[in-house]
Amino acid sequence: MSKFKIDADDLKHYADGNWQNIIGHFMPDMATAAASANRSKHFDCPFPERHAKSGGRKKFRFSTKNAPWNGGAICSCGSWGGGFGFLMDAMGWDFPTALAEVNDYLGDPCGAGEKSSRSEADRAAFRKKREQEAKERLAQRRAEQEKADKAAAARLHRVWGESISILDPDAKPAWDYLRSRAIDIRVLERLTEVVRFHPALTLYDDDGKCHGDHPAVLSLFQDSEDRPVSIHRIYLTQEGKKVEIGGQSAKKLMPYPSYLTTRGGAMRYGKAPKILGVAEGIETALAVTTATKLVTWPCYNDSLLAGIDVAFLKEQGVKLLLVWEDKDVSKAGEEAGKTLQSRAWEAGIMCQRMVVPHAIPGGAKSIDWNDVLATYGQNGFPSIDIGRIIEENKGKLPPAAITA
Repeated sequence: MSKFKIDADDLKHYADGNWQNIIGHFMPDMATAAASANRSKHFDCPFPERHAKSGGRKKFRFSTKNAPWNGGAICSCGSWGGGFGFLMDAMGWDFPTALAEVNDYLGDPCGAGEKSSRSEADRAAFRKKREQEAKERLAQRRAEQEKADKAAAARLHRVWGESISILDPDAKPAWDYLRSRAIDIRVLERLTEVVRFHPALTLYDDDGKCHGDHPAVLSLFQDSEDRPVSIHRIYLTQEGKKVEIGGQSAKKLMPYPSYLTTRGGAMRYGKAPKILGVAEGIETALAVTTATKLVTWPCYNDSLLAGIDVAFLKEQGVKLLLVWEDKDVSKAGEEAGKTLQSRAWEAGIMCQRMVVPHAIPGGAKSIDWNDVLATYGQNGFPSIDIGRIIEENKGKLPPAAITA
């Protein structure tokens, strides 16, 4: 390990874009996760002790919101803005140690081992050379990212263009699937702009292996500026059953350009009314609408549910936000609901957490409101008592926001 001081900004030029190799070197167990950073795939958290019974299983992913990738990561137990911070946490290093270790691994690009013997002129020439090399690498990475972004955008446009109306008779696999989940397919009649059906969409797993063509329910994911970001897919069989790979149902977002983000967004199943519901999954949102007739937006997962853009919701005139939580063994749904409720209150929006009143079945990891509908029907849903909700929200947000 080098004993000389290293400039962090200097080293960052060399490290950013190389973090999958750096992390794989220092943390071999995370090599696969780092190599999959651009796929938004979830892995087991390297800090299982920070989680409850779940141990952080499938809660962690490396975040590629910055291009080139700077090594950042996110999990239900926390987030890391860059690779240096992540390695410090994981390896127990202080910042100078992290800089020195990464610099040494990269072959001492900062010239730390030579600084004591070089003249000022030599150091200036060396720095100029490093800066030029960094500019060239950055330009190359930007070109590669631009190419990848164009390809991702083209795929999104192609898939959406190949789809047909969810009300088309050929969308029967989707109808059969939703009916099997006790969802009234008539709720789809007002969602034709954002929910469509693909008769034969190619399915790839997270490792890029092809699993053939399957019918798929498509949902448009939008950010808080109304821009389409990605497409959520539920892959089905011709008989209307969920396709499973490795015991997990094939439901996921398509890759999207790096200049877009899912943060703050949702799948907008209808224009935002004064009383808006939000949920994690598509089936849960449709189940809520089936049982209560309320517009309910799916957010894809607990992290995006917790982070939906409440300022945007307020601008849209939402007065009351109903959070239809999943009940998980890991408590992830509960924590997401609490986080969103606190954020809604801060924004001046009344918010009520809708907690599933039943225990998680033995051997299951969770229970959600779609399970409630499938098991108990509409009678399993609570009535929305606006007066009681207003009383419970008093003192939590500005008095001007407490209106019927």
